[in-house]
Amino acid sequence: MKRLFVVVLLAGQSVWGQNPTPDLSWTFQWGTNASGVVFEDTSLTASVKAAIRDDIKRVYQFNPQSNATFRLYVLGDEEHGKYTGTFGFEKTTACPNEIRGLDYCVYGGTNFYAVTESISSAYAEKIALTNQHPMIMGSLSNFLHTANHVTVGKTTPTEFVPMWWLLKKGRVAELADDTPEGLQEGIQSMSEARHYCLSLLSLWEKPPSDWGVPSEKPLVVGCTVTTVSKTDGYKIDMEAVYKKGKWRFVAWE
Repeated sequence: MKRLFVVVLLAGQSVWGQNPTPDLSWTFQWGTNASGVVFEDTSLTASVKAAIRDDIKRVYQFNPQSNATFRLYVLGDEEHGKYTGTFGFEKTTACPNEIRGLDYCVYGGTNFYAVTESISSAYAEKIALTNQHPMIMGSLSNFLHTANHVTVGKTTPTEFVPMWWLLKKGRVAELADDTPEGLQEGIQSMSEARHYCLSLLSLWEKPPSDWGVPSEKPLVVGCTVTTVSKTDGYKIDMEAVYKKGKWRFVAWE
């Protein structure tokens, strides 16, 4: 386990360029430490800032602080004088690439992570997507709840099969698409993991041509689902799409 290096600076020290101390309202708890985010885009509304802060909080709380490495910027570094330092997750982690590593400043002994304009733009796109499809996004949690309660001996193949979308065939999976033994293995595999949509950044909308299948309209709404083994914590990403009125995992048949 990597040792977490704690950087102690003078209380209230600001190295956010030479500008006045920014709005430090957007704080959250990460492990045993108070943390926060600061926004380079000053045009963001309070509701968008809150959505971004809450999303970063949710993702970071899923990742232990011991998995993070902090480095101070020193004289000669391009970002020296603008930020205190930079941090990143060293191990394979359940975290979108956009926020896997951020620059930070220290104010009053608290690390405030810098949300750049490009990160804000990425979030704004996902927030707009959720606002455009409120019913679809609202049903995602129920889908993941069902996936997380798949159980050998209780979940039947008839219940399990419709949870899958055969992408290349363009239809919901059917019992005849697999053997009874294969379906039981699938149920067993799903029961051994937890399934999460960790972040707004995990949501997307794209054409089927991205998967090499014939294009169709409208665009496909989907989510990258992080699947974590209950026994050893091994993580993989799966794709889920909203098809035929329900969320379904993509089967690469």
